[in-house]
Amino acid sequence: MNKQFIFDNKVQSIQPLMHEVLNFIRENVSPDRYAVKVNNCRHVLVELLTNAVKHSGVENSILSIDIGDKVINIRKTDNGRPFYLKEYGNFPLHASFVGEQIEIHKDELYCIYAIVESTNSLSFEVVEYPIHSLDQIMDMEEHYGLLILLKSSDSVRYLFKEVDGSNHFDISVSLA
Repeated sequence: MNKQFIFDNKVQSIQPLMHEVLNFIRENVSPDRYAVKVNNCRHVLVELLTNAVKHSGVENSILSIDIGDKVINIRKTDNGRPFYLKEYGNFPLHASFVGEQIEIHKDELYCIYAIVESTNSLSFEVVEYPIHSLDQIMDMEEHYGLLILLKSSDSVRYLFKEVDGSNHFDISVSLA
């Protein structure tokens, strides 16, 4: 089962669209499986929609939901600004970066890495560190949203399509 939703990239539209998408998921996933994953999907949706408002620079994004037997795939697509890697430049990346693990953000709590899968795509992973003091929690940075995506899902991927300049964030939430 799949469905697309148009998001107008406005703050006031986040909550209504999130409810609409969660209702679609609720209607198409058995209650026992949905109940366990509803918060994961909610966190993913809030972060993707918030990022569209903050970073895309375009009027609309498309949210595609694909519900399978074992996984919910959520894709946010727009034609706005590509994901930016400070030290590596814009997409497409140079071929010499393929296979590299790039540190996106590191602090006392965690380190987020982007793995360059191709000149146009990244996957992400996180390494967490033990919390020893309240000061560590108070120093959350910009990439905390990416951490939310990583912790709420089973995989996070980014793809830049040169042919049309579109950006795709693909998130998978396992129903197992």
